[in-house]
Amino acid sequence: MAKIRIHLAHRLALAKRYAEAARQTSLALKYREQSGYKIPQELQQSASSEWFSRINGDGSMQDLPDASSAATALLRSLDRKSLTYVQGVVDHVNKDKALSYIATGVNSGIALKHARFPQIADLVAGTTLEVGRAEPDGPPLDWRSSQAVELPGLCETMSGRLERHEGKSFAFIRTPRDDIFVPPDLAVIFATGQKYDVSCLAVWTGVQKGPR
Repeated sequence: MAKIRIHLAHRLALAKRYAEAARQTSLALKYREQSGYKIPQELQQSASSEWFSRINGDGSMQDLPDASSAATALLRSLDRKSLTYVQGVVDHVNKDKALSYIATGVNSGIALKHARFPQIADLVAGTTLEVGRAEPDGPPLDWRSSQAVELPGLCETMSGRLERHEGKSFAFIRTPRDDIFVPPDLAVIFATGQKYDVSCLAVWTGVQKGPR
């Protein structure tokens, strides 16, 4: 690593990026002094340069820009070419287990862990997306946004009358096609004993008796 910093400092200096070159020179010097290694000529030349003395004196050294995000994005774009993507919809988010369950069919789905895919935690139920895998039954390796608003037979816009009965934390939307379950965190905004004409994005999965 020390040799890489020495060569990097030289290249940065040639590009007149002296503040960054000085930082790499300082780190290379510190490493060799702590390890008891000899200072090579190239490093000695950088440390004796006018630009290093000036920047070291006024404390204007700069670290290199963090390129980890760009590198990760580049690797992901290359990996995506070898992945097969399947459309799905966020069925529910389990904050206790730190994962989001993506329904890809009425009786199929994929769990995406928030530790592996941090941004997935921000997607609410009903959000359509695509999950990439190297093999049909393999683990999820990537996900991306979907242009689809609805997925026929799995995620569709429905209209009906919402009813929440006294003493119940949940509600149902009565439609000609199905009764749609409304979980407590959404039903709480509707007063009991009242009826509301509403439209919603309903998700059908096999884990409950009807859509929600």
